Amino acid sequence: RETPICLVRRYESVSPLALENIERMAPSSIGCSLKKLDLSDTGLINILPKLRIHEDSEVEEFKLAASKEEYITEILEQEKTICVGRVETMELKEYAVSVITKMRLEDCGVGDLSLIATRKEHITEILKQEKPFCVGRVTRVHFYKYAVGSITEMSREDCEVEYLSLNASKEEYITEILKQEKPFCVGRVKTMELGDYAVGVIAKMSLEDCGVEYLRLSASKEEHVAAVLKQEKPFCVGRVKKMWLLGYAVGVITKMSLEDCGVEHLVLAAYKKEEIASVLEQEKPFCVGRVKTMELGYYAVGAITRISLKDCEIEYLSLIASEEAHVAEVLKQENPFCVGRVKNMRFEEYAVGVITKMSLKDCEIGRLVLDATGREHVAEVLKQEKPFCVGRVKKMKLTGYAASVITKMTIHEDNTMAEFDLRGREDHLCRILKEGDNSINLGRIRTGGLRVPEEIKRKLRYTLVDGEGREVLEEENDEEERF
Repeated sequence: RETPICLVRRYESVSPLALENIERMAPSSIGCSLKKLDLSDTGLINILPKLRIHEDSEVEEFKLAASKEEYITEILEQEKTICVGRVETMELKEYAVSVITKMRLEDCGVGDLSLIATRKEHITEILKQEKPFCVGRVTRVHFYKYAVGSITEMSREDCEVEYLSLNASKEEYITEILKQEKPFCVGRVKTMELGDYAVGVIAKMSLEDCGVEYLRLSASKEEHVAAVLKQEKPFCVGRVKKMWLLGYAVGVITKMSLEDCGVEHLVLAAYKKEEIASVLEQEKPFCVGRVKTMELGYYAVGAITRISLKDCEIEYLSLIASEEAHVAEVLKQENPFCVGRVKNMRFEEYAVGVITKMSLKDCEIGRLVLDATGREHVAEVLKQEKPFCVGRVKKMKLTGYAASVITKMTIHEDNTMAEFDLRGREDHLCRILKEGDNSINLGRIRTGGLRVPEEIKRKLRYTLVDGEGREVLEEENDEEERF
């Protein structure tokens, strides 16, 4: 077996005689087992078609960079494709990006593939191709800058990509894609991440038949999503299981057609008030389809008032807000909003106050968790004169300063809780201790389900019942728990 070789040449000139010798060589005439190849801005790049790289070569690093087209001319003139073995990391930069069209990657396994093009002409050869290029079975593929435009020429046949990333910091990087009238398919991709202007590409993709499990859109500027938001016709994201929308990309959800989609886990996170503006401007509530888990973070908590949840069946709803401003839009609502049939809810920090604006009287909640680490997080709730109703709740857990919220809460009169868990230090419980004895009504609680500090028990009014709803005396319950 041949010893694996390393071929490295970066920014060094090659003698004309050497280039002539390379040109005279027959294709695939130099058999070798390759370990590393790193050729940057050198005519030596044209030796690549002359190599006969063993298919079982374990190539750690394969890098090509060409600031001049002449460095790759001979490769592009080749009719026969090139085998590069099994590559851990492959990076093609500038004009060398076009070399991907001459590689035979269907039977190779590339770990990490990056295409980087800083000028439009760097991808001209790719866009001229009649036949799409195949990347084979690649674990991770990254397209940067103008190289994002070449995604439309990637073959969906025989390609299996674990992770696909498109990143465009300038609008011109995606201009050619946005001009397309017909949507394009990216094949079988498990995880897809689009950043900044590349978020706009999502509206041009055909994802119905793709197996995208996780879609992440992130935009740090309003102009990054302008192209999507001005669309009148909504687009479908197919059978995406998990979707994260971050920053200004949160607004993109208003342009998605999710009614018939199978998004199971939806996360919205906005870190600035203006990032959620396009959502709050919606007069008509938008649907999120059959979402099982929904998490709203920071300013995105405000989106809960614009989402149509009346006919939804959400298994888990999580709201978290670390600043009072995050929930300002919700708290100024005069009319309560409905969250549909939610099995489990968890509200943290300032988001605890959101529960006072929900219409839960006729709802049946499987588990409700409220958690607040600061006294200020529940200040708005405690200022309320009128108590709020949480409807029918099977299990409830209040921790930290959220424990005091129980003084402003009413529970449906027909409710029986399987568990009521209240935890907190002395400073967390001081508001409860100020209440009169037996003044806080919890209704019926199953035996063994009451978990509260001993010092606040006398403030609570409740009835312990067994599995069949029959009343159990406190003394009987204590005796059962000892045994």
